[in-house]
Amino acid sequence: MSTTTNTEVAAYLDRLRRELAGLPADEIEEILQDLEPQLAAIAAGLDDEPVSLADRLGDPAEYARELRSAMGVPEEPARPTPVWVPRVALWLLVATTVTAVAGAYLTARMFANDPRPVLWLFAIGLVGCWLAIGWRRSTIGEIAELPEVRQVTARLAAAEQHLPVAAFVTSLRPGLRLVKAAFVWLGVVWLLGWFGLLGAGGATTAFAAAVLTVWAGYRAQADRRWLWLSVPLTGWAVGAAVKVMEFLPRLTMGDYAWL
Repeated sequence: MSTTTNTEVAAYLDRLRRELAGLPADEIEEILQDLEPQLAAIAAGLDDEPVSLADRLGDPAEYARELRSAMGVPEEPARPTPVWVPRVALWLLVATTVTAVAGAYLTARMFANDPRPVLWLFAIGLVGCWLAIGWRRSTIGEIAELPEVRQVTARLAAAEQHLPVAAFVTSLRPGLRLVKAAFVWLGVVWLLGWFGLLGAGGATTAFAAAVLTVWAGYRAQADRRWLWLSVPLTGWAVGAAVKVMEFLPRLTMGDYAWL
């Protein structure tokens, strides 16, 4: 199954979760877990067809009405969410990710600035992302419906379909997760070293952060709410990678004193 297919199934399930609001949360999750393999099979069969999952099954709102009718549950009155709510959540995620890039970069020992103010902002942003996206079930579906997000998603899907390089990079995603985890590990090692906390406990903490990075990436594939953690961790890895690239010439000469 392609990444585009996974994304389309996850987006459809997110919309369906939102449309089923009002039912007990555990009942909604049970319905979605039962539907997910069926949707994945249908979406996989559409890979070579110019139609989407919504074209084949109908809009998630209509599908939710059919499910409610089949279960004998009255339709929940529509309660539209103000557009600023998902937009604020989206920009909070973006700001937290940018802060993560700066935080990982600043924790390198060769950088003289104090990273603590940035790290505090990163921690606060991460908590905000969890509250806005990870904890509030409907937010990720609302973000996916924002015009700017739909435009970016459509362009990425088109690039994967028509650009061999984009499709090749997408196929490398499992390996890229391991690379990301390695840079997260390095950034955490720098962070702990800055505070003088390296040792057995520090090594375990850095390794746990790397494992968490891989786990969050896989979880985000099935449940997009986990992007609250996966995306900022990607930012942390990017910050560490930028620092490594900056000192790559010194690494090739065998100078590891800056690590």
